[in-house]
Amino acid sequence: MGTAEVPEGRALSIADISVDVVRAGDLHGLRSAFLSALRDDPHAFISHYSDSTALTEDDWTVMLKSSVWVSARHDGNIIGIARSVPDPEATNSRFVESVWVEKNYRRLGVARDMIELLAAKASDAGVSRLKLWVLDTNKGAYEAYRRLGFELDDVVADTKKSGVNGSVVREQRMSKGLAARDLDAMAERRHVDRDT
Repeated sequence: MGTAEVPEGRALSIADISVDVVRAGDLHGLRSAFLSALRDDPHAFISHYSDSTALTEDDWTVMLKSSVWVSARHDGNIIGIARSVPDPEATNSRFVESVWVEKNYRRLGVARDMIELLAAKASDAGVSRLKLWVLDTNKGAYEAYRRLGFELDDVVADTKKSGVNGSVVREQRMSKGLAARDLDAMAERRHVDRDT
């Protein structure tokens, strides 16, 4: 997968980007995008590039089947990914993980649209709360999640990053309730954004 290029002299808008659920046929594109994310932003993830390159196609198939992945595309190239996984402690909530947007596409609403699609899919499955972990050193992600309505839960965890020299990092948990009216407003905004 090549790096997506923003055309010179042209303003890019969220209307140029599509966000959809990843299907089994997109497995190789998803793997490539995930590895690009780890290579480009290694400090934003707990996973390590070298560990993730060792995952087999069967491993990726299990990851795809056990979670909901979404991708954002521009001109056919994946420029963003995110997923939600079941909360092992509560059946009415899911965790958002692996959120990444290619640098040229940040601050356009791509992460918002991906998380909103994950929220809609979770709500359809009876989930009423989304949770996520954010590295305490990733202030940009923290601010983005806060603008999306996530709030700190006062839960912190010290987690060892994967990889040969895995260091211990501090994560903070954030969460957000999924009220029907909020989901309706998100759907309406996505519709308006696509039409403008």
